[in-house]
Amino acid sequence: MRSAAPRSTGNSTDRGVSPTTLLTAREQQVSTHVLRGATDREIAKALVVSTRTVHKHLERIYRKLDLTNRTSRMALLAAQTDGAAVVPPLVSVRSTRR
Repeated sequence: MRSAAPRSTGNSTDRGVSPTTLLTAREQQVSTHVLRGATDREIAKALVVSTRTVHKHLERIYRKLDLTNRTSRMALLAAQTDGAAVVPPLVSVRSTRR
């Protein structure tokens, strides 16, 4: 009987994929705001969504990247860029809804 191949834990390093390529465009936007130090409320305001929506995006980001909190997300980015991460300034998106 053949032994089964080792199972992947599902995180990005097992697949040799850059962690940020696993994120949707919106999750990347949320992640960028987190890296700038924005609070959930600030992120929600900038992206014109509720804070609950921001929380759900963060949950998915943490799960996809096998992280537990914002600090580990920042450490992951620093490791990927040798500490030379360049994050553009926070820009607010205005809603056109009235």
